[in-house]
This record gives sequence, structure tokens and C-alpha cells, in this order.
Amino acid sequence: MGVYDRIKNLCKQNNISVLKMETELEFTSGTVSKWNKHKPSYDRVRKVADYFNVSVEHILGEEQKETPSLLEGANENTLTFFKELEKMGLFSEDMSMEEQEYLINIIKVAMKKPN
Repeated sequence: MGVYDRIKNLCKQNNISVLKMETELEFTSGTVSKWNKHKPSYDRVRKVADYFNVSVEHILGEEQKETPSLLEGANENTLTFFKELEKMGLFSEDMSMEEQEYLINIIKVAMKKPN
């Protein structure tokens, strides 16, 4: 399945047309259909991925690589803290490493600690 087909499926799952998505992302009409023959730019793929709240890898059809857990080697206090966040729906080990790091940065800012 190509990039266009994946995006078409995402549009179908979200009950919108490809044209509507292109319009909302300020792409010209027919831009996405050209991606079957021409490689899209990363920025455009990122826009589509963000629009549907999926990964760029999902749009491109790349296999997800096993991401290491942010909690590997964590002490008991840290594990307890993240278990509480998980109970509140704010953390999951299924999150990508990028999402986990983003959460950590938010916590650091909230606690006013430098990187």
C-alpha cells in the first residue's frame, strides 16, 4: 500500500475527503495523489501525520522500530510517579520515545528545572 492509499484510508476513517484534508492543510488540489509517483517532502508528510495524529512512519508505511522504555533502570520513586501519571491517562509505555521525552520536558518546565 502506498502513501496515497494510507492517507486515503485515514480520510475514510475520519469521514473526510482527501480534497477537504488538502484544503485544510493548504495543499493544492491533487497534491496527495501525486505522492504515489513522487516522493513527498518530510514537512508535508509531517503535516498530514499531525493532522491525523499518527506518526510519519505510519504515513510512509515504515515498520515501527522497538523503542526503548524511558523507565528502564528507573528508581522506585520514578516508577511510582509514572504509574500515577498512567492512572491519570497522561503516560503510557506505548507512547513513542518522542512523546515520552516531550512529557518529561513539560514536567521539567513545571518544576522549573533546567535540562
